[in-house]
Amino acid sequence: MMQQVIYIRQLVVFRSKSYHYTGLQFLKSLISLPFLCFIAQTANAQVEYQEYNQLLKNAVDANGQIDYRWLKMNQARIEKISTAWQHSGDWEKWPQPAQKAFWINVYNLHTMLLVCRYYPVKSIRDIADGKPWDLQWIKMNGKTYSLNDIEHNLLRKKFKDPLIHFAINCASISCPALSNRAYEAENLARQLQTRARIFVRDKNKNRISADSLHLSAIFDWYREDFGGLTDFISRFADLKIKNAATINFMEYSWALNERR
Repeated sequence: MMQQVIYIRQLVVFRSKSYHYTGLQFLKSLISLPFLCFIAQTANAQVEYQEYNQLLKNAVDANGQIDYRWLKMNQARIEKISTAWQHSGDWEKWPQPAQKAFWINVYNLHTMLLVCRYYPVKSIRDIADGKPWDLQWIKMNGKTYSLNDIEHNLLRKKFKDPLIHFAINCASISCPALSNRAYEAENLARQLQTRARIFVRDKNKNRISADSLHLSAIFDWYREDFGGLTDFISRFADLKIKNAATINFMEYSWALNERR
């Protein structure tokens, strides 16, 4: 497809020394820059998420709890999706929402896959001597990544969007619940807002009043990403938090977020 774009652009080159209204000049008048950009974007084929959505529908309930037993029995399906995504094209040329959605999905898919490969486990921290996020094993377009690479370099560093924290799931009870739908570029902003609202208002994760905040440890670990915590929490709690509110952080449970 990109070769077609280049060919079209070559066809519509305007020869400044020619004053004759040629067929090629007429073609140029019909092809707008937005149209060419559309063709170029289409050429950078993005990932389809139908198979992943079906997997999530079967394995993840409305509360974000995961049926790892079912996933273990269907591990070949996860491996197949992972393999397909390995050849996803030049993702760096995609629009930023498509890139962000892709890497969130990559993180979540491979977290489930990692647990499946070692299942049964009681916690993801039972894997790799408690450091599963450092394992270099996720192959994408000829490069190998760890979960930490994806979270901290490809998501946090690149996009600087604190709402990412509520979309990625670390397979633990205290994590933000895993969505049972893939993240997609055209709906990404709304999806991230929704996940942030769900997490902040979850009384098992955060206990919030105007005067006092007992927050998930996520807000402590990544405080620099959120700016002023009282303002951030007010934004999603639908409650005005006082600037002088006390802030404490809750103990984090690494128990597997397994459907019981």
